Amino acid sequence: MDDAILSSKTMPFIRIGNGEPCVLIHGLSSCKEGWFKQFELANHYDLIIPDLRGHGDNPTLEGITIENMAADVIGLLESLNIVSAHICGYSMGGIVVQEIYRQAPEKCKSLVFACTTPYLFKPLGMYFGEFIKTRSRILSSNM
Repeated sequence: MDDAILSSKTMPFIRIGNGEPCVLIHGLSSCKEGWFKQFELANHYDLIIPDLRGHGDNPTLEGITIENMAADVIGLLESLNIVSAHICGYSMGGIVVQEIYRQAPEKCKSLVFACTTPYLFKPLGMYFGEFIKTRSRILSSNM
């Protein structure tokens, strides 16, 4: 990861590699570093791997929703002047990928879904944001 770019201007992310842009979006309770086994894809792709709200190095605990997480990724792509990218999501990240496509289909060259679902059940979705906030507060207080 010697050539990786780490940034937190819009949201924390890793950027490494060359080629077509490929965004990797982690699942619930994970972070950008969780994709370390896929870093070898940097030999073929410009990997952009963000931390979603309340995860990893992203301290944003307000407005934790799938819609806002997707908007954050779209904003990151725009700030990097990326017209479109391959977008891959694991678990909750796959739900975020679907929302990115709903909000900005022109940003999506292709979509890859791994171990995901097309939606969160309403009761689960209600507790989703609170879980992330509580987890983030506990982890940050232990540091």
